[in-house]
Amino acid sequence: MGESVRIVDLARRMIRLLGYTIRDAENPDGEIEIEFVGLRPGEKLYEELLLGDQVTGTRHPKILRADEEWLPEDRLNELLFRLRRACVTDDCKAIQRLLAEGVKDYVIPGNIGDALWAQRQLPIAAIPSDSDNVYVFAPKESGA
Repeated sequence: MGESVRIVDLARRMIRLLGYTIRDAENPDGEIEIEFVGLRPGEKLYEELLLGDQVTGTRHPKILRADEEWLPEDRLNELLFRLRRACVTDDCKAIQRLLAEGVKDYVIPGNIGDALWAQRQLPIAAIPSDSDNVYVFAPKESGA
């Protein structure tokens, strides 16, 4: 993966390569200021490449191995078939149940964040179009 690079050094290098100057205490007339804002939600300081409870070593001291649970092939294939069917029909609730069935530590979130699925859960209203005998079906407005 190569040597670590500090983000601030990368930012400084990119600013210089683009022909701009850095605005800081030493150069208050610079064109671009680097601002440190801290971690935002979802950001992390380092990347974990190995997750799991049962970690064992290998011949190399810096290489570890995770002994994880796994599904037998026939069970995995059956779950994948059911998952594909749920995806094709946009059945988000079924997708969540299948993930919980197949992934040991998966926790079903409280709500579904898929905007299309949420829209499809709204009651449907038939709206006459400009053409005779043609109706457009759309979700009812809330409160209608």
